[in-house]
Amino acid sequence: MAAIFQHTTIVIIVVCITIMPTKTQGSSDSCPISIHTVNVVNSCPENEVDWQEAATRKNCSQHASQCDEPDRLQYHCVINPIITGLLEVCAYVQNIVGGHCTDYSTSGNLIKWNTKTDCTTFLKPCPVFYLSIEGYKYPGCYNLTKKTTTANVESTMNGLSTSSFVSTTNVM
Repeated sequence: MAAIFQHTTIVIIVVCITIMPTKTQGSSDSCPISIHTVNVVNSCPENEVDWQEAATRKNCSQHASQCDEPDRLQYHCVINPIITGLLEVCAYVQNIVGGHCTDYSTSGNLIKWNTKTDCTTFLKPCPVFYLSIEGYKYPGCYNLTKKTTTANVESTMNGLSTSSFVSTTNVM
């Protein structure tokens, strides 16, 4: 009986592996050039007109020939993975799911959703599904970096002694 169970299990595994979809050569979630297009920025476009202007300025199409799927390389402005700053990057468009903000992972060299964020509760909430190039519609994601920066400054200020703080203030 155990031998029949083992044989059946092996057959099922082989069938599953055989029918599993595999990526075709050249199909990927990232383009090697993306990592070389990353720039830290102070702000991201918050409407379609500004987004298009920024995309024109970034000119991602100049790098597209270095990608397996050139049409997928698009301008993005996103939060960084630790939500402390904003990045502009030419990267493949991705589906963002789960009501999260979009970020760019330098280690994975791709756009992804940031699981530490929930943009469904913002004044301009994001849907459960959107394209990564629609990030400008959800400026609350960009504002998260301001809250993080403010919290870091407040934390730093709380760590200073009163005399250090006064001394620093008097110098300025």
